Amino acid sequence: YFTMPMLTILSVGKPKSYRAQIGEYLQRTGRYRPINAIAVKEGKGQNEEIVKKKEGERLLERAGDGFIIALHETGRQYDSPAFSRLLQKHQSMTFIIGGAFGLSEEVMEKAHLQLSLCAMTLQHELALLVLLEQIYRGCTILKGEKYHK
Repeated sequence: YFTMPMLTILSVGKPKSYRAQIGEYLQRTGRYRPINAIAVKEGKGQNEEIVKKKEGERLLERAGDGFIIALHETGRQYDSPAFSRLLQKHQSMTFIIGGAFGLSEEVMEKAHLQLSLCAMTLQHELALLVLLEQIYRGCTILKGEKYHK
């Protein structure tokens, strides 16, 4: 029996919205591929660039050496089957979701891939929920299950 290695999702700030749904998808996906969801502290009381830089430093401290994917509205878009293949391709993967001001240049440069969930900007907690749902969908596709239809 083959289990896929753990995924890491780094985000800024603990989710205040969608907590029940986020928890549900973490639990569902854990049957296929465990996810380590880590929230780093939000930057406060400074200008936008300083906040992004400090949040970026906190995110990169936790990112590890695996394949890093930064979520950004201008990133590459995948359909669900192609995204499932991406999940299968890399042993160690870390997804990074920025805070209210987005991701720092340092995070964007360190990322091996920039991923867009859609062309519109999403609030970061909603982006986390959509990402988790797509990871779950990708896992069901890889297992040949019917959820994605």
